[in-house]
Amino acid sequence: MQFSEVKSWTKKQAYRRRYLLMVIAVVIVAAGIIGGVLAKQHSGNTAQNATSSDSASSSENNSTTSASAVIGSGSQSVISSTSATVTSSVSVATSTNSPSIGKKGYSYTGTYAELNTLDAHWFYNWASTQTAVNPDSALPFVPMIWGPGSITTSVISSLTISGTAGVNDVLLGFNEPDSATQANTTPEQAIALWPQFISTGRRLGSPAVAQNASLSGSDSWLAQFMSLAKTNNYRVDFITLHYYPEPGYASALLQLVDEVYALYDLPIWLTEFCPADWSASASNPTKFTAADSLAFMTEVIPALYQRSYVERFAWFSYAITDPQLGFSSLFNSDGTLTSLGTLYQSYQN
Repeated sequence: MQFSEVKSWTKKQAYRRRYLLMVIAVVIVAAGIIGGVLAKQHSGNTAQNATSSDSASSSENNSTTSASAVIGSGSQSVISSTSATVTSSVSVATSTNSPSIGKKGYSYTGTYAELNTLDAHWFYNWASTQTAVNPDSALPFVPMIWGPGSITTSVISSLTISGTAGVNDVLLGFNEPDSATQANTTPEQAIALWPQFISTGRRLGSPAVAQNASLSGSDSWLAQFMSLAKTNNYRVDFITLHYYPEPGYASALLQLVDEVYALYDLPIWLTEFCPADWSASASNPTKFTAADSLAFMTEVIPALYQRSYVERFAWFSYAITDPQLGFSSLFNSDGTLTSLGTLYQSYQN
């Protein structure tokens, strides 16, 4: 091969090498780009999977937390049958909280036709059976053991249930034990009889005291009873209240309800309440009218519905001719609804 041919061949070889190097370089760059894209996709998928996993875990944890928050909070909650922790110094054993039911009830001993007119969700009649109204009534009935003399073997046996207490498996405690004209029982006497209430297996309402003042102070009837219940680890499932203020004291009733709940951290049943004028008599007519009771009811009932810890309430209606309570009656003498009765009828959950 001549020199010129060698030179030409060498030059061609150089071009070939340069071309090959360029191709190799392009391949390497392309491979790097593709690798980077794949790595980025892998990283994104990993992050997405991690996020999804964390999100699912967080959602699961939140669901667990939410469920835990529901248990033991509010009137519809479920709590254990062991001692319940309360916000005050008073703590008593409790059973399962009441399932959902309409709040509005009626304390009544009249005819079933009148009771049914009110569209109430439940009633009681200060007795352990509902025969005083209508034994065939389908309306949920709440029994009461009125006083120590009402406790008999047959009564306890008839009230005893098996299994977990349901929505209507409740029992009210003594009626105004702090009053000489009512159950007239000391806290010590009442607590000595309380195991018989517990033996029924029902949800138990505390005795309902008569005097507003007896709700406050460590020496009050209710405070003594609840303290003894705590000492003996006796079960009380809700606090039962009575209240009869003058019409202008609707806010005082609501304050009482709030304070008693804050003290015992137990659901509230307001089983007797309405405006009253205890200074009135046949010779000294009341200065209040049905309009005053209407204003009272308009303020109180919606507020009771708004309070989740108020499980039930029952307006007390006496004869319309009564000088002290007649202006708060739900019925006229002929059994028709008064304007107040019509308003009470209209309230629903």
